[in-house]
Amino acid sequence: MKRDELLKAIKPFVVRWIRRGYSTAVVSTPPTDAELEAAFGTAAAVGPGFTGLVDNAGAGTDVWVVASDGASWWYVALTVAV
Repeated sequence: MKRDELLKAIKPFVVRWIRRGYSTAVVSTPPTDAELEAAFGTAAAVGPGFTGLVDNAGAGTDVWVVASDGASWWYVALTVAV
């Protein structure tokens, strides 16, 4: 498969992930289960393997990688590069 064909084939999946996997919700430090549910849905609803980013209030100061195992939410804080 040529590069352009491959990009065309994966674009819908990448766009869907970006739309679904990014939130500028206002969350606590760290985000709570209830806050992540409000931003993305329940861990069960998004399913195992879901990953996303939470940029707290869109401020770019507190950013979290969040993931679901289908039963619970997991998170890791990111540190800004300087």
